[in-house]
Amino acid sequence: MLGLKIVVAKNILFLLPLASKSHKNVFEPLITEMAKRNHQITVVSPYHPAKKVKGIRELVPTQIAKGLKAFGSDPFKTRRDGKFAMLTQDFNFMFEACVEAYENEEFMNLLNEKWDLIYINAFMNDCMYAFVYKIGAPFIIVSTIAAPNQISSHAGNYYF
Repeated sequence: MLGLKIVVAKNILFLLPLASKSHKNVFEPLITEMAKRNHQITVVSPYHPAKKVKGIRELVPTQIAKGLKAFGSDPFKTRRDGKFAMLTQDFNFMFEACVEAYENEEFMNLLNEKWDLIYINAFMNDCMYAFVYKIGAPFIIVSTIAAPNQISSHAGNYYF
């Protein structure tokens, strides 16, 4: 026996507080299908749900959606500026969103709940790893893009 445990998750947290809309869209089919299978789903993201769905609770602890919208408001300019132009962008809105989430009482109350499983968006959510650690539940890091080294290394994959 390999020592494998079978876990039947019932209370599942999707931790996407700093996700862009396109990154949240990657999780939507999984969220919807898990709710259909009677799991209790909580989604933390910067976007209000289009409609309420049975079994899905959504929290919006940050206003990062406004910052993300302004950040990528002109993709043609970004392309003209070259592939390193993003490195010169001001990412302060990301740090401010982390602080905003941790100051949100509804979000912090999630620490008092029992979670069977956590999904976390790998891209730009590094400040949430302490939250996941504090909860202590099994977690799955999902990269909605090809994983760069700094994300892959969190999962124990190292490039030489």
